[in-house]
Amino acid sequence: MIKILCFLTALVAVSTAAKYTGPTNAAGLSLIKEFEGFYANFYTDPVGIKTIGYGHA
Repeated sequence: MIKILCFLTALVAVSTAAKYTGPTNAAGLSLIKEFEGFYANFYTDPVGIKTIGYGHA
C-alpha cells in the first residue's frame, strides 16, 4: 500500500511538473479517490507538494 501511495504521489508530482491538465476519465478519478483519500485541509505530501482534496496539488 505504501509503495502504491508513493507511486501515485510521484505520478502527481511528474504530472504537475509536466503541466498535465487532463482530462481524467471516470475510471481514473475512481482510482485516484481509492488511493488518495480525501483531505479537507491542505497538507504537505511525502515529496513536499502542498495538497488538498483527493490529491489535488
